[in-house]
Amino acid sequence: VQELRNGTVKTTNGTDFDCIAEHAMEKQFKKILIVTDGYGDMNVNNVHKLAQQGVDVFTTFVPENCKDGDEKDNRNILKKISKQWWRLKEEDKAA
Repeated sequence: VQELRNGTVKTTNGTDFDCIAEHAMEKQFKKILIVTDGYGDMNVNNVHKLAQQGVDVFTTFVPENCKDGDEKDNRNILKKISKQWWRLKEEDKAA
């Protein structure tokens, strides 16, 4: 958590949103927070199942690792799977 507060982000550039969704449903979570650079996707069936189970998905988007032109596509993925999402900006990082 401290690394997130400091803006330190370690990534493998590939979020597996499906395993997150399946774990959340299996554990019957009501809310989940995903921190991601947006690279990845979620199967439409999992999107619907999360909604049916009433799981609220929140995401924090860390675009630092996005290649030119990818950020817009990645934001669209997050809009599809999230109730609400935020974009971490340089000025949001702790001093």
